[in-house]
Amino acid sequence: MGLGKVLISRNGAYGDMIHMSHLPRLLKDQGWDFVGVSTGYKGKQILAQNPFVDRLHYFEAGTKIKMSLSYYNGRVRAISQNYDKVINLLHSLEMNCLFLEQQNEYYQHISMRRKMGQENYYDIATDWAGYPELKGKYRGEVFFENKDINIVEHDLLRPGRFKDKFKVMLNLSGSNPHKIFLHAKDISKWILDTYDDAVIFTTGDSSIEYLDVRGLGERVRSLVGKKGFRQVLLMAKYMDCVIGCESGIMCGASMWDVPTIQLMTCADINNHCKYTTKDYSLQSPARCSPCYKGPYEYYGCPKRNDLPLCVYFDINKIKHQIERIYAEHYKMRKSS
Repeated sequence: MGLGKVLISRNGAYGDMIHMSHLPRLLKDQGWDFVGVSTGYKGKQILAQNPFVDRLHYFEAGTKIKMSLSYYNGRVRAISQNYDKVINLLHSLEMNCLFLEQQNEYYQHISMRRKMGQENYYDIATDWAGYPELKGKYRGEVFFENKDINIVEHDLLRPGRFKDKFKVMLNLSGSNPHKIFLHAKDISKWILDTYDDAVIFTTGDSSIEYLDVRGLGERVRSLVGKKGFRQVLLMAKYMDCVIGCESGIMCGASMWDVPTIQLMTCADINNHCKYTTKDYSLQSPARCSPCYKGPYEYYGCPKRNDLPLCVYFDINKIKHQIERIYAEHYKMRKSS
């Protein structure tokens, strides 16, 4: 006889959902018979096809009503009536270690937030689920149907076409201005000039086309505004190097254990990358990074050219990390 039915409630961004995606397997391993998850559109993209999820309770509040805290909690109470345990991850990251503009902590001295915000995001989810002793034992996971895999393997990547290529994915944007890869063009030109066997794939939504590098020649494949999150996430699994500011795609690439350069701005490297064995991430050199803020209006944030200061990185350091990845992973794999 198992432990019964457990409900996980989490509406979050892609990266947030990846950082709790290990919980269904963990809970089944601990003896729970039935795992339900209450989530929205982005959560559904991450948890679709997950064999450890028995039911998805779907509701995308943003398309119907302005979701207040009382409404959210009321909905969780209604759904959870047939469950034996509820794991409510609301504010497990935001308001707990990444502070929002409506919180007092957002405006307090940075030293205070740096005392509170350094825990790894997988660890936070595991702790909130009630299993602190299992921190570090599980990684994020996303599942795909064969048709998804075929689209990527036999269409986007085309069998054999890129077999002997240094495949680099540049994620140009996330959901906020502090999640853009401002140096994408300079880095792309350098990669193409330095490595004759390099091919670049660019991703991001259509609003970021001004950073796209599709004009640099036939060794660039632009997916900007063309492919959905799940397809791009699966493509990242087949890359030799993935680069971009902290975002869902970058969390996914780290989950796949692909050599990854996350350009960390608000969060720190430990938050995202503690358990990544092929991590080459860099912290922004901005004096305020990491700030452990979740900004939308960017109150008090230093700026340059109307952009948050933290998106300006040392290009030479990014190049150095690419050189390391090429030598330590791609060249070694190719020679073997």
